[in-house]
Amino acid sequence: METEDAKTVREIPRTLSGFTFFLLKEIWRQKKWFLLPLWILLAALALVIVLGGGSSLLPVIYIAF
Repeated sequence: METEDAKTVREIPRTLSGFTFFLLKEIWRQKKWFLLPLWILLAALALVIVLGGGSSLLPVIYIAF
């Protein structure tokens, strides 16, 4: 079993802006560039659902996927 020292364990921030910054920093540090388009797509979809009000937009999203 792997053990990690206290320096390598990272605490995940509890605010939205802190989590976003943490996520981007981790993607940059680990060089996982392929994750950026995925996170951008998920954020855009969440924004459309929240701003759309839900009920009239859901059938369109259901058909798209």
